[in-house]
Amino acid sequence: AEVHQSSLKKDTQEYISHCATSLKKIQEDVEEKRQLADKQLKEAEERLK
Repeated sequence: AEVHQSSLKKDTQEYISHCATSLKKIQEDVEEKRQLADKQLKEAEERLK
């Protein structure tokens, strides 16, 4: 039971780490898109002036 528990713990840690990495990637993508949208908005506002 001990061995099973430690391997389960290892799997869980790897899974959590994988999720954290995916989440970080998503946050970076969202940030990039937000900056791009800001840029496009500013350019549109400049054209309207």
